[in-house]
Amino acid sequence: MKSFDEFLERRFPESRRKAYYLMSIHEHLLPQARRELKEVGWTKGLELAKIARRDRQDFDCATWLHKAREMPKEQFKQEVEKELTGRLDGKPNRGRLSTSSCTGARFRSSSRRSRRRP
Repeated sequence: MKSFDEFLERRFPESRRKAYYLMSIHEHLLPQARRELKEVGWTKGLELAKIARRDRQDFDCATWLHKAREMPKEQFKQEVEKELTGRLDGKPNRGRLSTSSCTGARFRSSSRRSRRRP
């Protein structure tokens, strides 16, 4: 094989993205979790890798594997997102203060000042 891309095309003809996901799983999950990946599936494994990447040595593998086994895929993804963002709705936190709200507040206060001046 001439390149890594060629290897990926042969080994994962359906999706290069899946190959990168699997590499992330392998890189971040403990061997115990990787052994049980067939039971929970690679998409849940990808979610587990997100938690493992954040927690590193403190990753509670047994608890998260149990959740992965017991929950449907979408519910598990929401649980992981909630854990990572701290939001109860499970939706990604896109930043607490948006730049538009900050600039808008600045714009309003500066426009008020300008009206007061003669």
